Amino acid sequence: MNRYAVWAEPGRTVLDPTTRAPIPTIGDAADPHVVEWDSYWDRRLADGDITRDEAPADDAKGKAPKRQES
Repeated sequence: MNRYAVWAEPGRTVLDPTTRAPIPTIGDAADPHVVEWDSYWDRRLADGDITRDEAPADDAKGKAPKRQES
């Protein structure tokens, strides 16, 4: 499976189905939430609940580096 860094969109609360904890909101968190991509995350992305970015390949701790804001 692919790993991606994800953030909740502002005003949205998105729970990780594994931990049942809310994922960080974009702009509020220094570190994104790194997940194994599956149909749950496909649905969240299609609904506009999350933003995703590539997770680093050497991500040993489950955290991606800070996202660059443009």
